[in-house]
Amino acid sequence: VFAQNCIACHSSKQPDFFEEVKDTDLLDLLHKPDHPFNARYREWALAAVEKPEFWQENYLSTDRRVPVSLIGTNAGRALATNGIADQPIERAVSLAHCVRLASSRITSAAFSLII
Repeated sequence: VFAQNCIACHSSKQPDFFEEVKDTDLLDLLHKPDHPFNARYREWALAAVEKPEFWQENYLSTDRRVPVSLIGTNAGRALATNGIADQPIERAVSLAHCVRLASSRITSAAFSLII
């Protein structure tokens, strides 16, 4: 299940070609057969999770910026201010994270925000 649905966003260990994939296409690696890297990525993922070393020193996340609008989860955490400049843990996150521009617009009947 992990290799088929979660690994693109929840693994710090990825194949070399992973960096060639746009952030907005990460889920396509797993779910769109016509994506150029789909077959290679699925093959890599299924083999990788079977190796004990894959799980060692894997922080089960990614430094890639995956748009919450792509995943469709609750936007509350993505809108948190902890990593923004002049906030309490600003020193714990990278400058690049603090100055990132909005990745997409979140819309619903209740609100419209840019994250």
